[in-house]
Formats: sequence, C-alpha cells, structure tokens
Amino acid sequence: MPNFFRSNDKTIHLCKTTPELYSYLFWRLSKHNRLVLNGDKSGLNSALNTIKQCITNHSALDRAQLSQALLSAKEGLGQALYKELNCTLQISCREEVSLRAKWKNPFYRNFESQLMTNILLRPTAAMINCVPLISKKVIEILKNNQLETKVEVSTEATGEQPSSTGTPDTRELIRDFLEKISLESTVPEAFGKIKKPNPSLEEVFLLLERNDPADLHQILQIHVTFARNLYRVLDDPQSQEARVAFIDGKLRGSPFFKDWRMTRGREFFFDTSITSSKMGLMLREQASDLPELSESQKWCPDAICQEPFFDSPYVQEILANDLVYISGPSGMTTLFLGMAELLQSLPMTELKESYALCCSVYLVSGGLHSWHEALEVAHDLLGYFPEYQRGKYQTLLDHFSQDPVFQENIEKTWDNFFQFCDKHFRYAILHDDLKTRYREYFESKLALAISDQSDSLQSVAKVSETIAGIIKENKAEVESILFKNRLIKKELYDESYFGCLHPKQEMPETIVDNLLSVLSNRKADLEQLIHIHSVFARHVSDELLVHKEKNIRILHIDTKDRGRVTLNQQVQPSNYIGIARHPLFNARIGQVAQRHFCGIDEFGPDLNSPFYLNMAGKHIPFISGKSGHTVKLLSGAKQYAFLDREEVKEYTLACFAYLTKGRNHGFHEVMIMAKSAGVDYEMEKYLPSFPQTFICSPQFQRLHREFPEFLEHEKSIHRNADLRSTLR
Repeated sequence: MPNFFRSNDKTIHLCKTTPELYSYLFWRLSKHNRLVLNGDKSGLNSALNTIKQCITNHSALDRAQLSQALLSAKEGLGQALYKELNCTLQISCREEVSLRAKWKNPFYRNFESQLMTNILLRPTAAMINCVPLISKKVIEILKNNQLETKVEVSTEATGEQPSSTGTPDTRELIRDFLEKISLESTVPEAFGKIKKPNPSLEEVFLLLERNDPADLHQILQIHVTFARNLYRVLDDPQSQEARVAFIDGKLRGSPFFKDWRMTRGREFFFDTSITSSKMGLMLREQASDLPELSESQKWCPDAICQEPFFDSPYVQEILANDLVYISGPSGMTTLFLGMAELLQSLPMTELKESYALCCSVYLVSGGLHSWHEALEVAHDLLGYFPEYQRGKYQTLLDHFSQDPVFQENIEKTWDNFFQFCDKHFRYAILHDDLKTRYREYFESKLALAISDQSDSLQSVAKVSETIAGIIKENKAEVESILFKNRLIKKELYDESYFGCLHPKQEMPETIVDNLLSVLSNRKADLEQLIHIHSVFARHVSDELLVHKEKNIRILHIDTKDRGRVTLNQQVQPSNYIGIARHPLFNARIGQVAQRHFCGIDEFGPDLNSPFYLNMAGKHIPFISGKSGHTVKLLSGAKQYAFLDREEVKEYTLACFAYLTKGRNHGFHEVMIMAKSAGVDYEMEKYLPSFPQTFICSPQFQRLHREFPEFLEHEKSIHRNADLRSTLR
C-alpha cells in the first residue's frame, strides 16, 4: 500500500459526517498506537478513549474537545501527524449532509453490528442463565396445550371477529407455530430458523432445554414467535384478555406505535425478495466481515429490505443525532419483554436486564432493529435501564462490563471496528488520492493544450508588443538595469529556470536585442514569452517607470498566507513538465530536455493556513500555494498593456499554462489570485474562467472529448473522473 501521507503532498481526508470523523480519528490514532512500541503513550491512550466514548455515545461534534484530545496526544503522535489530524478536524463536517447520507452511516452500523454479533456468538453467563427461565415457561404452556383440540380465542387477541365455523384447533395453531420457526418458515424476518424443515414439538423442547449458547439466536426466535403467535391465544379467555391489555394495550398501544410512517418512520414498502445470511445492520452495498449463517437460513433483514420515511419527525430526530435507523421503535421488544413480564419468570432486575440484552443482541444481529430502537421501548415503556439516555451506550457498556466475557467482547469489537475502518479508509484515501492525481493530469493536459495555441493568443501578443515598445523607448535605461541587477540575466538564461532563453547572452546590449527578437516572434514558445513578461514585471518595470507614478499593484497577496512551507531546501532540477505526480500520468505527459527547478519539489502545504484549509479535501492539487508570479504578471499586463476583461481571462490562462507546465502552480493557485483582477473563478470549476477564444479552439474540443467530467456545462466536478479514462 503506497504511503499517501507524503510530506510534500498531503492527502488530507475530508470527513463529511461526524461518525466518519470520529471513526477516522479512531483509526489513525489506533494505527499509530500499534506502531509505537516505546515511550509515554498516556496522552495517546487518553485521546483514543475520548474518541471511543464519542463513538459509543453518538456525541455531537465538539471541535474544541477533539482539539484538546489531539493536543494531549501531540507528543505521542509527533508534529507531522498531529498537524495532519488537526487539519482533518478543522476542514471536516462543514457542509450540510442529506438525511439519506446520515441514514447510511456505515461506521455506526458496523460498530453496533460488531458489538452485538460478538455478544451473540459469545454470550455472558448472566444471559445464558436468564434465557432458560423463559424457556421453561414456554415449554410448560406448550405441554399444557398440545393435547387440546380446541382453544377459546379472545377476539382482542386476534383482532378478528369470531369465526362462524367455530374455534381453531390447538394442534393447528401449534403446527403453524412450528412452521414459522422451521427452516422452511415463510415469515420474512425469521432470523434464527431451526435447522430442520419439519421440527417436532419434542425437538423444540430439547433445543430449549439444552440451552446451548451456540443456539441462542434459535432459542430467541422460538421465544418471540411464541409470544407473537401463541402466547396471547392459549389458555383461558380471561387470561388472554389480561395479556392483550398489557402487550397490545400498554406496550403496543403507546405513541411509539401510533403510526407506521410518522411515529415509527417506516416506508410502506418491504421488499421480501431480498434475503441475506449475513448478520448485522449493514446495507447491501456496504462491505463488511460480519458473521454469516448458512445459506439455507436466509431471512429478510429490515436493514436491507426497507427504507425510512424521511418525512417522519422520528426519523429526522434519530438521524440528526447520528443514531442508526433500521425500522423504528421495536414491536418485537414489546413481545419479548411483555411476555417476560407477564410470565413473571425474571424476578430480579439483573435477570430482566440480561434478558433485555439478549433481545437486543438478537434484533441487531438479525438486522431487524438498532440497539436504540430496542432500548427506547424497554426504557420508556417498562422502565428498564433507568440510566440510559438516547444513544448514550457507554453507561450500558460500563454496566455490563463487570462480566469479564462482556469486557472481552467489547475489546474484540474495537479490534473488529479497527479492521473495518482500516479497509474503508485505505480504500477511501487511495480513491481520494487517485482523484487528486487525475485532476493534476487534467490540469497538465490543459496547460499543454493552451501552449499549443500560443500563436493565436492575442493577449500574449499584445503584452509582448507593449513590453517590446517600452524596452525600445527606454533601451539605455533597460541596459543599465541589466548591468546593475545580475539576477535578471541569471533568470533569463540559466537552464534551471523554466522558459529560459538560449543561446546565452552576456552583454546588456545583446540581451536587449535577444529580448526584442523573442517578443516580436509570433512563433516563439509560450513559456519563453511569459517568462520574459515575468522577469520584466518583477525586476524591470518598477525601476524603469520610476519617473512615473510607482507601480500600483492591482492585486494584493498576503505573503503570510501563501498556504505553504518550505520542505526541501536542496531541490534538484527536473525535466518533467506539468504537475502530475503519478508515474503513469507523468509518462503520458512526457518530458523536456531542459532540466529546471520546480516549486512542486520545494514546497508543501501549511496545514494551519486558511488558504490550504479551504481547499483541503476537495481533490484540488496543492503545488506551491498562492501564486505570486500571477500577481506580478497580471499587475503588469493591466497596468501597461491595458487589457480588456476578455483579454485578461485569456492572458491569465496563458500564465496558468506557463506556471503549470513548469510544475510551479496549479489552476486554483493561479485563479484564486486572478479573481482579484476580475477573472471569473469558482472553486472546483474551470469553464467560467475560460475565454471564448479558447473554448472555440480545436485544442479545447480535443480536451473536452478526453475530460468531459471537468469541462461540461452545469456539471459538478465532484462527479469524479471515471478511472477508465486513465486507461484510454
């Protein structure tokens, strides 16, 4: 895996949601923590614990708290990693996120899924001990009724009018119950089917009595199916009415269940054609390594079979707090716990809480509900877990962690979650990096396309003619300036400067003649022309025009915020052209014979700079920060060439081509400065900055065919380049 966090080419990951940001910081700190073998790790561990609690409690984003956590870990992280993570913190979660994006929430879905499936596969002793207390009552009721031929059914229990054909056969009800828990069950949400197509009642009794932890999901499926289909209709009608009044009245009659869409947040559509054998809450498109049941035990998890009704106030509140929404307040929890309360099999609070944990583990592992959707019903309607507040799982984790097995499950969950984050963010960073590399390639090809039409750029010719005229009128003064300032000759002829002239001239008189010859040549290379313009604007014009009003800069640049720091003071010249960094793209662009110094090799981003923070994470190439050359070039061109608006746009594009072809600046770094001179520029867009002379050119048409994603009208370039185009 390539290192995408190079010192002079930061791939700063921009997180769009709070769960993503917490998960990213957890991943980076955990990764670093595993690599640090020596030294004081107390600050690092403290920061990790803070972030873990933010995850388990669905905490709202508190930048100050996270900044303090990172600061406490600074010594353990090192200066470079600390700055990078702090930069991620500052740029992330700045834009509105759609409800659908919040609903997808792969990070909290995965964490919750990992936690509950780990507990299901390795339940605590308290869980294993409370389940048979319910099973014993279920067996007793079934045995008491299995020989009955008919049963009196209260109309409140079924919700139907009495049948004119008489009461149902008890054996028929039990056969229906057995079918619903069997391998051939037609119940869509039948998670935990018994691994037999036609189980007998005796086999069900044996499964319940054995109470094997490996069968916990099957046992709980028997419990909930019994509660839903048999418990409310067996025994005498008077007892039935009491059960119905409690379960369907007090519990299922609560405001939670008042309306399918508005209070439960469910869309009416439930796609029963979608089945899965994978446990947990992940969506189909979200890759995960969660446990699976056998292919024959597939069921229809709510997590993948239905979507929320996004207009529901319940859904909006849940998603606003970054909780996982699956199917709203859990009706199955009312069945589980309602039956447990009526059976009076769990006399102690500890037993009730352990059984409630069993129910939650079953529902989350089966993709039927989130943990909160089960907890809120248990808490609000039955008073379970009085310390629980919406989404604040840490108190419950602390509560159950007194059991060493539960604590081990939590530790395993964090390991699993780290592996998930590692896969996710490695891919995301690789994808981000490729997006940036591809845009570097596009901007390089754009610079080459502009250079190809240099002889038709009227603005460049106009500036060249103006400068040539000024030199001719002031030849003696120009020669004097050249004699005094030896740096001018160095920049004009030293091969380390991109666009230098040749052959080399020594005397001021011959240098002036050489400048006039190049400036008057319409076939001269664009980079040579703009290079002369640059040297003239930076070293000659102010000195030459001293008798006039001093050069008033039309553009202004804060040299304290160019967004860059010097990373390499011993830069070696390069013969690459363009700003592409990926070797594949560099090979496609080609090289030049002349080796030259490049800003891309000298500078890196200042991670604390407002300029850099504003562009970080948007796949905009950072080369060497705000372009000072653009400031001088446009100031000079507007001052003594008097370009109109369209000519300024064209000339700016020529300056961009020179600076980008020489590997010194990218499009954004040039255009953000040109915007002050009246050039149209919108971050992440190209077309508004192009003059009509370029848009109508054959060079643009060829470029458009290769890079339509960047050059089509009304298209957001967030729609990233199809990487297939890199293989054309």
